[in-house]
Amino acid sequence: SIGAPDAPPEAGLRAADGRLREVLFLGSESRFVVDLDAGPTFIVTRPNTGRGDDEWRAEPGRSVRLTWQPADVLKLATGQDGR
Repeated sequence: SIGAPDAPPEAGLRAADGRLREVLFLGSESRFVVDLDAGPTFIVTRPNTGRGDDEWRAEPGRSVRLTWQPADVLKLATGQDGR
């Protein structure tokens, strides 16, 4: 999930703060490119509901907070040896 940085994460969720670099509206979904304060870049995909119920505006340069379930994390291999 992506939202305002001042929103406390729900119990049990992991969170990371960053800055929104780019917003791409792709019909039924939006993609958000986020440079995390800790260094890596994440790409978040979210369906467009058309409800306009977001409490924050998705504008490049804004601070954001990403949240996710710990079970949703996968470690990807980065080298030829699988580490």
